[in-house]
Amino acid sequence: MVAKITVAEGEFAGWQTYDLHGTFDTVVGPFYFRPDPDGRMRCAFRAEAKHMNAGHRMHGGCLMTFADIALFQTAYQEMEGASGVTVSLDSTFID
Repeated sequence: MVAKITVAEGEFAGWQTYDLHGTFDTVVGPFYFRPDPDGRMRCAFRAEAKHMNAGHRMHGGCLMTFADIALFQTAYQEMEGASGVTVSLDSTFID
């Protein structure tokens, strides 16, 4: 079981993340999540230089990874602890 960590300080204090040492999520993240008071899940990350492409713009792969993680966090609340896997997720970036 992957452990959730509640961030204690900084701009994401009070948000949660996963203890995923050595995984892809750790390399491209960190990604954070927390439920709003109304129960809706909010997800976030701070864009850093490592998230940019050679053109100094946000790398599409990073955006898609964030989208995948955010969709999972939203769905997980309804999955009642079951496992899930992304079967298909695509996007077209035009600019």
